[in-house]
Amino acid sequence: MKIGVLLGDDIGLEIVPETVKVMKAAASRSGVAIDWHRLPIGKAGHELEGNTLPPSTEAALRKLDGWIMGPIGHAAYPRNDPTWVMPPVRKKYELFGAIRPSRSYPSVKSIHKDVDIVFLRELSEGMLGWERWWPAGRNSGPTTTLPSPCA
Repeated sequence: MKIGVLLGDDIGLEIVPETVKVMKAAASRSGVAIDWHRLPIGKAGHELEGNTLPPSTEAALRKLDGWIMGPIGHAAYPRNDPTWVMPPVRKKYELFGAIRPSRSYPSVKSIHKDVDIVFLRELSEGMLGWERWWPAGRNSGPTTTLPSPCA
């Protein structure tokens, strides 16, 4: 199995390596061999190749079985520079949602006990949608993305 590892920005630098550790442990227990491919995206992609979704990363993702991608976007991205945009990963790969499992644990104080639920969140519009939702003629960055074009 070929899996891409895209750290992303900010907290992605912390959570993606931990996710890889969990996947390595699970793969080891189940006998699944994983061929890991570290790929630049976000700030790292821009620093290496001048684009938040480098062409080399885009091409590599198409050859993988899946990938782990950390959050992308950074308040420090320069404004009014068209090379610093939220990478259009969802559009290019026709992704539409996020799976978010939630579970309660006996050792963690909680209002509800015995919770084990998975949320499927649709992500095709607004701030988390494709670039068509960005205001026309303006690249204001991911922190000010609007749900529909400005008049």
